[in-house]
Formats: sequence, structure tokens, C-alpha cells
Amino acid sequence: ITSKFKKIKYLKNKFIFDLANSYKNAKKYNEAIKYYSLIINSLDENSALKSDLLYRRGGSYERLKDYKNADKDLLRSLKIKPNDAYVLNYLAYSWLERNYKINEAMQMLEEAYASESNDPYIIDSIGWAYYLIDNFVKAEQFLKRAVELMPDDPIVNDHYGDILWKLDRKIQARYFWSMVLEMKDAEEELVNKINNKLIIGPENEYYQELAKKYSDYKFIIFPGVALNPVDFVGMFDVGMLPSYFPSESCPSTIVEYLSCEVPVISTGVGEIKLMVDYNGE
Repeated sequence: ITSKFKKIKYLKNKFIFDLANSYKNAKKYNEAIKYYSLIINSLDENSALKSDLLYRRGGSYERLKDYKNADKDLLRSLKIKPNDAYVLNYLAYSWLERNYKINEAMQMLEEAYASESNDPYIIDSIGWAYYLIDNFVKAEQFLKRAVELMPDDPIVNDHYGDILWKLDRKIQARYFWSMVLEMKDAEEELVNKINNKLIIGPENEYYQELAKKYSDYKFIIFPGVALNPVDFVGMFDVGMLPSYFPSESCPSTIVEYLSCEVPVISTGVGEIKLMVDYNGE
């Protein structure tokens, strides 16, 4: 498509717009930005079309994690159309995900919700905003409705699971997280997070700090403290106890893994060897 595009001397904005959208849908965001910019630069500053294009280009920047340009475009779009519920929602949700300007984001979402109270994406966003300010009861009211409207959306199900966990409805939370793993649209990063949540629940601040530090090591997870480890040890292929503590007597880790029929690789210090020896083998 690009090679043909370059050979044509003149193209109407509609064709360029379609080309930009096709790149955006294909997640080729740099290309999308290039073609959106061709139209944006040719339009009057207060054009309604320019507002829409800034929204689309801003979304492309956001997907590239270029938040400076994303915010710039989205705020320019709102300057042209201040009450656009979808731009308000997109910018506010982006801020929520970055833990940035939470109160201002909440105000924007309330404005968007007042305008489009039946839009499931806006319902999800405002529910997630209430989650971030620890109003879990109100968050559950919104996310329950969002799940009803979009039962096959991975992010909405993930959010609902997090809220249910905070409300101590852990079995239900794990159900909705498990549903995400069966969804074809679930991105790899979200799937990895869900697999961790099924073991330890939503991430706490310390977990997030460690996860960020060791983010390049995809095989490392942090189970943390579990009141009943047997609930999740059966999910693993093998257990490990690399202990060098000389006074190990009867480490419960080995018992827990073996009770779930999971093999254990361990050092032989203390009494560990006697636990796994059978007739001297």
C-alpha cells in the first residue's frame, strides 16, 4: 500500500485517513502517526475533523508509551471539542493507568459518563477510577455493569476480578481472571499478570517494585505469603528448595509440594535428605 501511495501525486484526505486507520488497526503506530499528521497539518485549527484526528494520533502515541505527545494531542482535541466523551475517557483512563492526576481524571470521567452513561468503556473507566481511590463498593457497581455489556473483553474482566478480590470475594475474582486466559484478544502482558494474580492476587506496592526490577526475567514470579499454599502449588511443574540452612528439620515446603504430587528439587542439608530417602535411595 505504501509504495502505491508514494507514486500518486495527489490524494484526497479520505484516502490518507483510511490508510492511517489501517496502520493503527494493524498496531503499526509510527506509520499511523505519519499519515494522520499529513492531514492534521493541512486543517484549520478549530476544525471538528482535526479534533478527531488529534484523538486518533494521540491514541497512537499513547500505545507507543509516548505520553508527552499523547497528552498534547488529546488535550488539543479537547480544546476544540471540550465535551467529547470519548476523548475525555481515553485521556482520563491513560492518566489512571499512570497513576497521574487521579482527581482530574475522575472529574473528566464523571463528565464523560454524564454524556454517555451506556458506553461500556466509559463505565469500565469510571469503575476503575473508584477502585484506585479505594471505593471498592462503588467500583463494583460500575464494573459489574461493564462486564454485563462486554463479557468478552479481557481488560474489563481483569478489572472486575481485582475489585472482587478487594471485596474479599476471592473465588469469584479467580473465576473472572481465569476467563481472561480463555479470551483470544488477551495480550501477552495481561496474560502474564493474570497468571500471577491467580497465585497471589492483585499486586501490592512492594510486589510492583520487585516485578519492575526483575521485569526482564519472565520466569521469575513472587508468590509472597499465602495462608494456604496448597491452593496454588499444584499449578507448578516442579518445586525447588535451594536451602543452605544447616538446621533444616522438616521444611513444610517439601511436604506441600509432594502432597500435590509435584516433584521437588532440593539441597540435602539438615534433615531434608531423610525426608525424601526411601530404603537409602
